Amino acid sequence: IVELLERRLASPHWTGAVINIGGVTDSYQPVEAREKRMPEILRLMIRYRNPITISTKSVLMLRDLDLFDELSRLTYVGIASTVTTLDEPVRRVIEPGAAPSRARLEMLREFARRTRAVVGVHSMPVIPLITDSTENLTGLIEATREIGADYWLPGTLNLRGLTRGMFFDCVRQNFPDAEAGLARLYASGHLDREYRRMLYEKIRALTAFYGVSTDYHRKLREWEEQTRGTQLSLF
Repeated sequence: IVELLERRLASPHWTGAVINIGGVTDSYQPVEAREKRMPEILRLMIRYRNPITISTKSVLMLRDLDLFDELSRLTYVGIASTVTTLDEPVRRVIEPGAAPSRARLEMLREFARRTRAVVGVHSMPVIPLITDSTENLTGLIEATREIGADYWLPGTLNLRGLTRGMFFDCVRQNFPDAEAGLARLYASGHLDREYRRMLYEKIRALTAFYGVSTDYHRKLREWEEQTRGTQLSLF
């Protein structure tokens, strides 16, 4: 992996675009504790000063904080963790094997405090009738502000194909009172439009009240503008 990545980064055709590390699967799965591939990848990013974004549900990323810090002093680094609920019994059902929500938030606090990375909390998906309560959303927004994160990014759930059957099996077993309502809201496979509108209306009101940004790209845009300005000043 590292060799292939270095060939790409060393290519004269490489533009230095932001690389989303682990966009499809978590880069800090349990096997990473033994394999230690991420430190090699991060050292490569440092050598080429290549900007990155990364999101994880693991606190193992703290192991590499010094490398993330070094890279963040050279270029853009975006660090996020998915936190969908502060209710630990619910979390254990919908995110089995992941680190506790509070542990992930504390990890993000360390990155916000000790690096120059842009730090975000990703609450995706918000699950209707399970994690969509005002109490849960407020707790997540307040936690985002309290740890010093730069933004909070919520998102909704789509249910199509095999995912739908697996999801409803889990709901039937663990949240039976929500099954009928979820079946109505996802009759088409997509979240009901009116429910979605009301959810985002509530989210806008809560984030405005607590002064928390949901603009995932704002800091990246600022960095891109600053980088362009620096390049132009060289001519």
